[in-house]
Amino acid sequence: MATVKIGGRPYVEVSGGAKIEDIKSLNGALMTYDTAVPPGGDLSTAAGSGGRTWGGPKADSKTAVTATGTVKTGAGYYYGYKVTTVIGATGVTVYDNTSAAGTVIDFIPASTAAGSTVILATPIPLATGIHAVVGSTGTILFLYT
Repeated sequence: MATVKIGGRPYVEVSGGAKIEDIKSLNGALMTYDTAVPPGGDLSTAAGSGGRTWGGPKADSKTAVTATGTVKTGAGYYYGYKVTTVIGATGVTVYDNTSAAGTVIDFIPASTAAGSTVILATPIPLATGIHAVVGSTGTILFLYT
């Protein structure tokens, strides 16, 4: 058995390179990580961990929009958003596209308050990009890769 570090702190005992079964989590639930971590290694930087202790890779790009337009072009992942200025009367529709057509991947309701944040538990794969139709007013910070 060896101690594995998560974020630089000793966290759980594992046997060399095996799956980590963490029964010491705060809520007592069993969490299994499929990332192989060498004895004494750090899960937060292990290959395949995405540099995080759970949830996989993180959003590495963000764009704030105040009007209808393309947020991102090309394939990637949509992680969610943060509203920084209250959304107006008609809400915001988010498409996997570079225009207001195709698959709707999210909708931000009218009157969503500033400070409201939605981070998806499972990011949505994007085939084409992110296009937001801002119906009236508001500022939205989109998170994606």
